[in-house]
Amino acid sequence: ALVEADRRKDEFLATLAHELRNPLAPIRQAALLARSAAGDPQRQGRALEVIERQVGHMALLLDDLLDVSRISRGKLALRLQPVALADVVAAAVETARPMLEAKGHVLHVRLPPGQTLLQVDPVRLAQVVSNLLSNAGKYTDPGGRIEVDAVVEAATLVLTVRDNGIGLSADDQQQIFGMFSQVASAIDRAEGGLGIGLALTRGLVELHGGRIAVCSDGPGTGSEFIVTLPTRLPDNPASPAAAPAPAPQAGALLRRKVLLADDNADALETMAALLDIEGHE
Repeated sequence: ALVEADRRKDEFLATLAHELRNPLAPIRQAALLARSAAGDPQRQGRALEVIERQVGHMALLLDDLLDVSRISRGKLALRLQPVALADVVAAAVETARPMLEAKGHVLHVRLPPGQTLLQVDPVRLAQVVSNLLSNAGKYTDPGGRIEVDAVVEAATLVLTVRDNGIGLSADDQQQIFGMFSQVASAIDRAEGGLGIGLALTRGLVELHGGRIAVCSDGPGTGSEFIVTLPTRLPDNPASPAAAPAPAPQAGALLRRKVLLADDNADALETMAALLDIEGHE
């Protein structure tokens, strides 16, 4: 077991280096392009879009790493509040939609009639569902079918994400939720990633007092991921969390005097410049 864990860690470190290095080439090239295309606003704008997109990809990878680390050390705290199941699922679908549409998948969502309230961290539960949707989208051939089904029985929510993708062998089902786990037959379909998505998903589900399981009849038969959560409705359920008030328009922002402290000179300089553009001192 120790030898296997060591091998998987080595593979993970190699994958991590590769995944973090991949965006650096387009970022470096786009930065050079933005500098040399000062007289061409259209080309400069495209270069900046590349930088933003690639930095966003790197940030997602690092956020997942930090979340897994916090869960393993017991440092990730949930912000529980009453929220409607439909709102959580809608947020998850919105996150996963670009990838699902790019591959031409058909998504079907079936939720219980009426309003189902949960006492959960809405951001983290939406992350669970979007991770499962993205996972299904990755490992299903273009034009596939993905389903989200939810039922509530005896104060327990059972949410299933089902696909008609590549499926899982019995051995893969045993280890799919492990850290640094990559199914060998699916590596060429992973489209990048660190093999920690399902480990993170399981950790977030268990923090909510729930459990997650996978079911597949074997390779080529699709997969089902089943999340079971206590609804934990309060005795006097509050109405679902209200949407945050819209941010004031830029012109209405108060001008502030701000002290910045950072040991990274580039971070310090760029944050100061951004605040200066907004009119702060």
